[in-house]
Amino acid sequence: MTRRPSRIVSAVVGMFTSTPRPSTVVADALGAARETLAAREASLAAAQAAYDAALDQDRAAALVAKQVVGECELDRDMAARAITKLVAEAEQAREAESRAETDRAVAEADAAIETYREAAVTDWPLIVGAMRNIIGLRARAQTAEAAAKAAIATDPEPGRHAPRPGVDAFRVRPGRPREVLGEPRELELWTNGRGEVLGDEFQARMKEQPDGSGLLRSDHNSMRFDYKRRFRQVKYLPAEVSAAPDDLAASVRIPGLVAGDPAGWLPSDKDPSAILRFLDAFEAVAPAEDKPDTRQPRIDLEPIGGVIDVVARRLAEREAAKREAAERRAPDEAA
Repeated sequence: MTRRPSRIVSAVVGMFTSTPRPSTVVADALGAARETLAAREASLAAAQAAYDAALDQDRAAALVAKQVVGECELDRDMAARAITKLVAEAEQAREAESRAETDRAVAEADAAIETYREAAVTDWPLIVGAMRNIIGLRARAQTAEAAAKAAIATDPEPGRHAPRPGVDAFRVRPGRPREVLGEPRELELWTNGRGEVLGDEFQARMKEQPDGSGLLRSDHNSMRFDYKRRFRQVKYLPAEVSAAPDDLAASVRIPGLVAGDPAGWLPSDKDPSAILRFLDAFEAVAPAEDKPDTRQPRIDLEPIGGVIDVVARRLAEREAAKREAAERRAPDEAA
C-alpha cells in the first residue's frame, strides 16, 4: 500500500512563491497549517496504534501497517516544515510591511516639507511685501488723518464735519447693548432659607407635599424645602463690549526666510513719519539673493602617535647607515 502526501500538506508546502504575501494572508495560511499538523499527528497516532496491533497478527499485516506509519510520519514532518517556513515568512512579511510603512511615512514627510519649502520660497517675499505695503498705507493714512483733524480744529465753521473715528475703525469689533427678549414673567420658585433660588434641575425634580413643602430626593437622602419666592424672569441677550484691534506696526513680526536674513518686519512703536522713513530705507537696501562666503580658513592639529625622541631617531638612522655600508663592502673584501 502506497500513500502519497496529503493534498492539504502539499498545498501548504506549495504556498511559497517569490512574490511576498501580505502578513494577513500568511497568518491565515499559518492557521490552516497548524490545523493540518494537528490532523496529521492524530493520523500518525492512529497508524502507530494500528501498527502495534498488527505486530500480534502476522508479518505481512505488520509491514503494511509500518509503511502507513512511515507515510503518516512523512505527512507530519512536511506539515511541521510548512509551519516553520510560514513562521519565517510571517516575520519577513511583517518586516517588509514595517519597512514599507516607514518608507511611506518618510516619503510623505519629504513631500510635505518640499511643499512647505516651495510655498515659503515663493510666497515669503510676497507676504513681506504685502505686509510692508499695508503698514506703509496705514502710516500714510495716519499722517493724512492727523492733518485732517488739525484742519477741522481750525475750520471757521465748526461742526461741518463729523467726529473722526480713526484709521482702524473698520477693524474695531463693535459692541452690542443688552437686549431684552419678550415680556418679563413672574414666577414662584423654590428657594433655600436665605431666599436664594434653587437651580433649574432642582426646581424640576422638586415634589410638592400635601403640607405644601417640597421634597427633593436623591440616591442617598432626601431634603425638605419650606420656602418659595416670587421672581420676575427676564430673558435677554447680554451686552458685548467693543474690542479695539492690535496696532499693526507694533504687533506684526515677520522673520527672515533664511537664518541671517533681515527680518521682513519687527514690531515698532515709531510714529507714522518714522515708519515711512524706515520703509523707504527697507526698499532702498534690499537683501542680496546670495550672501557671499566670508569664511576664513582655519587649521586644526590632531596628534598622530606618541612623542618622538629625535636624538634617538638620529642615532638609529646613523647605525642603520653604518650597517648598510658594511654590508656593501663585505662582498668586495671577500673577493
